[in-house]
Amino acid sequence: MYEALSRCLVRIRSRVRALSSQAGFTLVEVLASVFLLTIVVAPVMEAINVSRHSGQTTLRVSQTVALAQGRMQELTRIALSDGLAALEAQSGTSYPVTVTTVPGAVKQDVFRITTDVGPYPSAAPDPALRLVSVTVACEGCVGRYGQASPPIHLTSVLRRRLNGE
Repeated sequence: MYEALSRCLVRIRSRVRALSSQAGFTLVEVLASVFLLTIVVAPVMEAINVSRHSGQTTLRVSQTVALAQGRMQELTRIALSDGLAALEAQSGTSYPVTVTTVPGAVKQDVFRITTDVGPYPSAAPDPALRLVSVTVACEGCVGRYGQASPPIHLTSVLRRRLNGE
């Protein structure tokens, strides 16, 4: 039994010696792995950066469209409830709206909403129709390459309320 145990220990020692002589990495292997990681990690980091900027741009465009639609709905309500005179009083108005892009974020985006109301241009002018234009622009918002965020323009034709004016 003693011989079997000693043979087993000799085998274990020979395996440990064989493994210890091959343990670790050579300098060439380390440099090759660092080079490959650099080639792989750089494009992945750029893709993450592009994705982040794309998400921010999409969020700003969505907010701009929502503000423009909300203002157009407000003008429609004014035209239907208060009449064309009240609607025309809204012409030329421009005011800022501050929106927090991410809840709890420090940075806020400022949007400027501009409204224009005028007669509907047609071959046979109809005094009951008005051309209403809403423009919403994000002030100071820049995209990934430094270009300004494009403004959103909504245009609609509104008619005076049906019970006369």
